[in-house]
Amino acid sequence: MDPYEILGLRPQASAQEIELAYKGRRTQYHPDRYIDPEGARWATGKMQEVNAAYAILSDSGRKAQYDRGAGRPTATRSGFSQKSQAAAASADSTTLSLKQALTQAFSVGLGCRRVFVAPNIPLAKLTGALQSYGRGKGVRDIVALVDTTMMGGAREGLMLTEEELLHKELMQQPGALPWSHVREIEALKEKVQINGRTFMECTLVDAHEIKRLCEGVAGFLASRQQVGSNQGQRSEQRSSKSAAAVALHETAKTEIVKLCRMLDEVEPPGHELIDRDHVVEYFELLRRAAHDPGMQGLAEQELKLIIGLTHLPQIIIANARDERLAILLASQDTDSPLVQQLRALMRQMRDFALHEAAQAREQEQRRARSDAFFGRR
Repeated sequence: MDPYEILGLRPQASAQEIELAYKGRRTQYHPDRYIDPEGARWATGKMQEVNAAYAILSDSGRKAQYDRGAGRPTATRSGFSQKSQAAAASADSTTLSLKQALTQAFSVGLGCRRVFVAPNIPLAKLTGALQSYGRGKGVRDIVALVDTTMMGGAREGLMLTEEELLHKELMQQPGALPWSHVREIEALKEKVQINGRTFMECTLVDAHEIKRLCEGVAGFLASRQQVGSNQGQRSEQRSSKSAAAVALHETAKTEIVKLCRMLDEVEPPGHELIDRDHVVEYFELLRRAAHDPGMQGLAEQELKLIIGLTHLPQIIIANARDERLAILLASQDTDSPLVQQLRALMRQMRDFALHEAAQAREQEQRRARSDAFFGRR
């Protein structure tokens, strides 16, 4: 067991980063978020792993012992191909591996139904995908899986490794695209756009899942491009980390501006729901932290949380009764003032949506009773 990998942390993580990562994983794997018994059992197992990892890293003595090598595995892990091991070693020497980028992108928000990041890929789906278009890859090689099938068998979709993007569409031959051939990637609703062209339409996948996937891959690509041929040098590593953090800062800034503009269109006191002066000051603080190697981890955690909260309105509109919202909207002791405001705002939006839905149901019931009484159809 690698506690850093389980919590999604770098080996140099500070105590504050460890605490924030633990709280994030505890929310992510809370069994109450999973309706089906199988999912709840899986989440319970993940929570046990998270608790065990936190027990090591939160204890300075045990953490030091692990960092000295006493707790690190020495034998080769089964299932790793030589190519995968080389990729993992290469990823460790750069600033941001694909797995790290996607773990960060999916660390906040509701659980996804069609996009899965290792080690949380359902084995049945992964097996079906590997058999269909795996091109000799092993289970350990796959970083993420996108299931585009109607029945959920995952025999068509996307599989992401550290080296390439495997893809298979219905009635089409499978293929592979090396990351070295990808300059940019973005989401256009349910479409994945690569190098300015539509690469795949994922019509059965929620647009917000595709968006988060593309954002994570974009961060990974930015890291690769920043490091370039000097990826083994420390200066390039720091520069790549800074580039990823700065990109995250720009994304969070864009999302908070969009949210504030939406609030400007609300009747007063809509413009007062978010303290704009504080937003400006706080984002300047986060910008400086994104350039500081010692603060980048904390800045990224906060920025991801802000992005996740600004994405909640579309989820609230789709289903304000989703029980998992209660977990995401609950205040935490570590919340910054801006995050507190965002959680409070989202709670108001959810309550308003529930009230509107209740009124609509009541009006429909009155209309139905009236139609029944007067014999109208």
